[in-house]
Amino acid sequence: MLTVFVSTFGFTERAVLAPVMRHGIDVGDKIILLTPREFKDERVDKAIQMVKTYMSKFLGEIEIMKKEIAVEDFVTAVSEISALIEEHAKKGERVLVNISGGMRILVLETFVAATIIMNKLKQAHIEFARMDIEYGLGYAEIPRVPISLPKLTKGKRLVLTNIPKEGEITIRELVKKLGKNASTISRHLIELRQYGLVEGRRKGRILYVKLTPLGKILVR
Repeated sequence: MLTVFVSTFGFTERAVLAPVMRHGIDVGDKIILLTPREFKDERVDKAIQMVKTYMSKFLGEIEIMKKEIAVEDFVTAVSEISALIEEHAKKGERVLVNISGGMRILVLETFVAATIIMNKLKQAHIEFARMDIEYGLGYAEIPRVPISLPKLTKGKRLVLTNIPKEGEITIRELVKKLGKNASTISRHLIELRQYGLVEGRRKGRILYVKLTPLGKILVR
């Protein structure tokens, strides 16, 4: 089974090389290095080149790519990372998530994204790499964290995916867009609000709804 290492990445190659070598890597496997899109630093590119040089010298053909993540927007970052993990997991590949390096916000975003997809695709081969502890004190196992994701019917998912990711939409506009009766749409919205996926407000006699941060992540 092909393994894809998805790793947060900073200024040092060791944060990637140590867990990769500990877990094992073969020709044909991939390494995807997550870096912040908003912050450019030549030390990151130098460290990536060190990873490539090491892999080429000792292990041969290992595909290594950089994926920039918009870390300043937590919801967008989690959506991007979860989409990446899900894409490879659905191909039947083993996804090993390493959060030993890089910015703390990126580490947190990656942990949340991986946890969501682990719970969404329970049978997929996704796991966390053992995490290095500072000062050479060893490493720690990171278990799967079980969370309860709402199970959406086709009708509820249809409503959710037709609410814009940014801004609001009126109930009337949503009913017209979907071509469904208002009572059905309202019932779905009530349950979606109970799940914490949408929130609403009233302005006069007009009802508006929008996605919550969790809704934006799950709406993909």
